[in-house]
Amino acid sequence: MNYTVLWVEEEGWTLRFEQRLAEKRGWVITSVESAAFAKEFVAKHAFDAIIVDLNIPSDEFDRRSGKVHPDAGLDLIRVIRTLDSRSATSKDVPLLVVTAVVATGPKAKVCEYLASSRHYLQKPLVEEEYVARLVELETLIDQRRMKL
Repeated sequence: MNYTVLWVEEEGWTLRFEQRLAEKRGWVITSVESAAFAKEFVAKHAFDAIIVDLNIPSDEFDRRSGKVHPDAGLDLIRVIRTLDSRSATSKDVPLLVVTAVVATGPKAKVCEYLASSRHYLQKPLVEEEYVARLVELETLIDQRRMKL
């Protein structure tokens, strides 16, 4: 079965690794490199799941200059979870969050919550753990499709 996924990741080498494994499972990937692009895409296109790196550029200017906004990934998740009915992607779309940065403060609390719900992965990704999360996302997607 095909799953349409938005990938928000600014590191090309990481994306290629992640994408290759997902495409082997029949996933159709759309990738963007900033939170601003991701916000545009979720409003206009329906996705079965979204995979977000917490440390991403907030916009194209940041991407070109090599900056990452420390809260751009969390801000994007907040936007996704508050999407209204006019958006093509549903606000309850399954999310997988990945990050290489050890979080502290409020971000650590969010990461702890995400980790306890098994929709969080720490980089560098371990192939077996990553594939296990993809399988979990597929189950969530299939359950959502059955409800529709």
